[in-house]
Amino acid sequence: MLAGEFVLGTLDAVERASLTRRCETDMVFSWAVNRWEERLTVLVEASPEIAPRPEVWAQILARLGLSQRLGVQAPQAPPQVVVSLNRQVARWRRVAVASMAMAACLAAWVALDVFTGNRSRPEFIAVLQKTNEAPAFLMKADLQGLRLSTTPVSATATPGRSYELWLIDPEAGAPKPLGLLADSEASRTALPNLDPSILKRATYAVTIEPAGGSPSGAPTSSPVFFGHLLQSNP
Repeated sequence: MLAGEFVLGTLDAVERASLTRRCETDMVFSWAVNRWEERLTVLVEASPEIAPRPEVWAQILARLGLSQRLGVQAPQAPPQVVVSLNRQVARWRRVAVASMAMAACLAAWVALDVFTGNRSRPEFIAVLQKTNEAPAFLMKADLQGLRLSTTPVSATATPGRSYELWLIDPEAGAPKPLGLLADSEASRTALPNLDPSILKRATYAVTIEPAGGSPSGAPTSSPVFFGHLLQSNP
């Protein structure tokens, strides 16, 4: 678990420097770090890079007092820009909390797999979200056992309504209901007995339905969260 914290970047500078040196001399710890890096790569793949505007970097250097040292002149931000940046900081903080929760859920799954030695079958995960900044659920799929485990990250309850999970793919026909999702604990549901290739490429979507789920067996609203499977232990 210490190696996992090292990879996630949650340690302070002193601890990180100490563990960096340890990686050079402790082969077992170095192996553990490599395993965590491999297993958490899916988080990087699911989050595309976003290039900041040039003036943002210049303003950061100015705040740190590094503009003159690096020869970068920071533009003066008008008051409305400062207000906008403050709002963005608040939003980034909320995103950071959600991302940490997502990483913690994934870390728990990975740790369970490491300690139980479960390597008998491939596993897949998906991040169900509306945008790359708002992960709502983490889903773990066993395509051979046709089992799903879905853990809430930032999804919140809607009074009198239920979250329902669906499988959507043209070859599967109409959207397939996969069960209701709780917003406070993991939900375990079953996958339909479809071709594995369909299960791998399908879109997994969450809609908000009447309490107890869709009365017709079909979605009654557009998806609010969605995602695709990525193999977590190739």
